[in-house]
Amino acid sequence: MGGWDLLQAGDLAGAEEYFRARLGQPDADFSDSWGLGRALLGCSQRQEALPLLQAARQEAVAAWQQGEIPYDLVEVIEKDIDRAVGDAESRILARGCDYLLGLLRIMGAMEIEEAVAWVERCAFLRLTPWWDDLVEQVSRDTRLAMVDTDLVSLPEVEHPGRVVARRRELRVQRTLTLDEIAARLQREPWEAAEAVLQAVTSEISGGNVQARQLLVIMANSQTFKEALQRIDILTRVFDLRGVREKWYALLFETWSGLPRWELAGQSLAEFGPDLWLGDLETREVAALLGLQADDQGYLYCPECGERVALHQVHRH
Repeated sequence: MGGWDLLQAGDLAGAEEYFRARLGQPDADFSDSWGLGRALLGCSQRQEALPLLQAARQEAVAAWQQGEIPYDLVEVIEKDIDRAVGDAESRILARGCDYLLGLLRIMGAMEIEEAVAWVERCAFLRLTPWWDDLVEQVSRDTRLAMVDTDLVSLPEVEHPGRVVARRRELRVQRTLTLDEIAARLQREPWEAAEAVLQAVTSEISGGNVQARQLLVIMANSQTFKEALQRIDILTRVFDLRGVREKWYALLFETWSGLPRWELAGQSLAEFGPDLWLGDLETREVAALLGLQADDQGYLYCPECGERVALHQVHRH
């Protein structure tokens, strides 16, 4: 029988012997450290189990990052560590805040009761028994912001209530997994866009304007016109003549492809076809993007002559 079969059968001594032998093998992996930790935990040897479980968690995270296992397994190991530690409340609350951060990097702002319910459902993690302590910890966490005791958001969200209301108005529905939430803890959704935009902002401003500033403006703007107005105020002191067409084309591409809080992490291009342009006229958009427009409002690429749908300009 394998070690996990022995554990399931309640043969803790046999499981311990099996996993100790496995740890000496070159093909040993996180499941062997985890199995031995579980066997010792079952024998009430918590101090001996803890370093094995911590090692298993570290190896499991690495395996998850390689796409080999779901993050759910990492969370199960975390729960075994909770048992080994004994007084697990502080660990559970800290993990809850981490998962809230990952969730809010997708959603921007949520009612705190809804956000906690999402985390509990995705991670099978009970947070509500410590509700008052959780709210206090969230309010102290500088990565998060509490608004009027009933909303939680990222600090960079200027109008959390508006984000929540807009998502409801659009009837945005999305199901998230713990993998997706954990992925946002490892990597922010704006990283790729930020890298592309930073190269150009550095060129035009000598590093005085950061791409992050522009992304925050876009994420908080309700229309592309509003975003342009706010960005133009920030960049008007710099000479854009040599890069004007490239600059506005890049801003439009970023606007179209930026994961939006109101859309639960979807971009306008994905959610489309409405790109939230505001009251910009078609000819104004065409001029900004270096396109041609006819009397009917259709856009054309000046290089190949093809007609281009506005929500697909960034792919042309």
